[in-house]
Amino acid sequence: MSVDLLVFALGLATSVVIGLTSIGGMLIVPGLVFVLGFDVANAIPATMLAFLPAAVIGLVMILQMGSLDRPANTALWIGAIPGALLGALALPYVAVGALYWLMVVIMAVSGLRALGLGPRGSGAAALPGRGELAATGFGVGIVSALTGTGGPVTLVPIMMLRGVTPAIIVPLAQAITIPITGLASLGYWTRGSVEPRLTLVLAAGCTVGIVLGIRAKRHVPAAQVTRLIAIVLVASAALLAARLLLG
Repeated sequence: MSVDLLVFALGLATSVVIGLTSIGGMLIVPGLVFVLGFDVANAIPATMLAFLPAAVIGLVMILQMGSLDRPANTALWIGAIPGALLGALALPYVAVGALYWLMVVIMAVSGLRALGLGPRGSGAAALPGRGELAATGFGVGIVSALTGTGGPVTLVPIMMLRGVTPAIIVPLAQAITIPITGLASLGYWTRGSVEPRLTLVLAAGCTVGIVLGIRAKRHVPAAQVTRLIAIVLVASAALLAARLLLG
């Protein structure tokens, strides 16, 4: 089996999960590096840029489905864009190790809670106000830029800890990917860090996968989506912790 086909399959399989849950992108870089043998310096820019067309198509689909809370999305974007820019500027001066461990804790706690293995809230909660959403987007943008992760992996666990339902969270998380990955991709492109062939093949797999995942989500019960999100969060937390411990 050719490497291109394996890259396509990795992007496809992972993006089906992303279409269902909005998270799972953290699984692509380890797959490229540890399974397929790509250099991490090529894997990270290719993954970020490959997510961009998939995210745009995903946004069009969720807008057509009417599942996106547009005022909430606008507030998140208002915060995320300057946050991502500030994080990118601050990157050379910030030790990000503690941020990664904070992400591990947030993902693990929110995932375990959704699985019924942690402290439970009082039930479904309404979205925060626009000011708080903008502040949340700002923080998500900073963390994403400093750690090289997409917005959903930070936004989803924060919202789940607040008790917001996945039906509201997932479209918002998929949408916030666009400004964050767009700004990161621009930076990688201007620095000449993008490997075109890897990026194009991966983008093709991600785009097909996101379409399939979003379409499948309409036929998956909400409880199963919540459980899948929780499993992906716990798995992502474990994977990130392992990467931090092993260096």
